[in-house]
Amino acid sequence: MSASSCRRRATAKEGERNPLPPQIFNDKDYCGDYDGFDVANETDQLHQFLKLSEGEVNTAQDILSANRRSSSREVGNGDNQQENADKEE
Repeated sequence: MSASSCRRRATAKEGERNPLPPQIFNDKDYCGDYDGFDVANETDQLHQFLKLSEGEVNTAQDILSANRRSSSREVGNGDNQQENADKEE
């Protein structure tokens, strides 16, 4: 998403001329600003604020684990490619 696209979708608070960062989006859907995020977080309504379904929610630990698995597969594939190159020689 381009910066100009984000600016067009962002909304200013009542009484303010321009929207202030950070503006939070879920893909192309505007979710709100930091104050809205903070309120949603404090009231346990973050899923609704971020417009996520229950299946879309990942914890930081889930993301880190997935990244580690992906990295280890890439390293493993690189090793296999080197072994195959060695065998061909």
